Amino acid sequence: MKISTQLAIIEDFSRVPPRAMTRRDLSEYLAAKRSSWAAPQSLGVDALINLLIENDSLKVAEISSDSYGRKVRYLVGKVSFLQLASSRGLSEGSIQNQAQKFRLPPPTISDVSGERAMQQRREQG
Repeated sequence: MKISTQLAIIEDFSRVPPRAMTRRDLSEYLAAKRSSWAAPQSLGVDALINLLIENDSLKVAEISSDSYGRKVRYLVGKVSFLQLASSRGLSEGSIQNQAQKFRLPPPTISDVSGERAMQQRREQG
């Protein structure tokens, strides 16, 4: 892959707001951005993940428990517990249980800036 393509990808991810993404989310993002990055069709999600990890643009979080198994999320920026819990396939209770396992305080909405509106929408519908 060309250096200009790598730089375009890294630059693009530097502008992505903090979020937890699944492998599927990254695959969809790659499909949507491939042409604007001038990325070759041979660029797959594994290579994208590796490039972003190598350039500190992506972190890997693994959450596991007996009740829901092992889940991997790819973190862009500083991700809150609520953002992690809101990612596909995880429940907030699962994340709170994980926080307690590591003796972290459970997340509260007031601790997470910008998340109140999202929480209110969930409660309303």
